[in-house]
Amino acid sequence: MINFKVVDIQLDGVDAVAVELLDQPYAGTTLVYGKISIEEVNDQAIMHFNVDSFADGKSVIITDDLKKLAGDVLIQILEEQVKNETAIYHGGT
Repeated sequence: MINFKVVDIQLDGVDAVAVELLDQPYAGTTLVYGKISIEEVNDQAIMHFNVDSFADGKSVIITDDLKKLAGDVLIQILEEQVKNETAIYHGGT
């Protein structure tokens, strides 16, 4: 289980919701997710997402490790929302 907290932030003057990582080596890094999509390929779900990261108010380069961790956090959030029946889906058919 990944330790994080959901935080309210201001991004370019707009209120947004983000995820702050609590464990090293990324403790204090904030993840801001953009568009998220899931597609089925050969009976497997493939997730695509955009994410920006910040620490101390400055942009952080997204390494492969951080991108994987961001995906794992997103999956953890989605699984929890589905389990608690709080997931909200917009668009699609």
